[in-house]
Amino acid sequence: MAKKKDKKRMKREMEAAMAAAMWNAGTGMGAPANGNRGLLGRLGAARPNEQFLLGALLGAAAIYVLGDEKLRGKIMKSGMNLYANILGSIEEMKEQAADLRAELETGRNDAA
Repeated sequence: MAKKKDKKRMKREMEAAMAAAMWNAGTGMGAPANGNRGLLGRLGAARPNEQFLLGALLGAAAIYVLGDEKLRGKIMKSGMNLYANILGSIEEMKEQAADLRAELETGRNDAA
């Protein structure tokens, strides 16, 4: 029973995202007039129809990811692991820099 409700909810959210994307496309919120193509232009969407489709796909993907608790949990866990690994790498580089400084100081003291 819960799966049917989830599917219906996801369908409603997808329809809402598509409607919002269509509204944005109809209001001229596409590429700026100053020639700056922006993010969508850099992703390869140069024409308004392509921008709409790309926006609709990105919105649908975001709704899917944010609507699925297991997937959201996996993404959060991966993000936290990445953050911890980056911090560990930074600490390791600091230790290596301190070791190099100590070796340089030892070399200077031996030369004097």
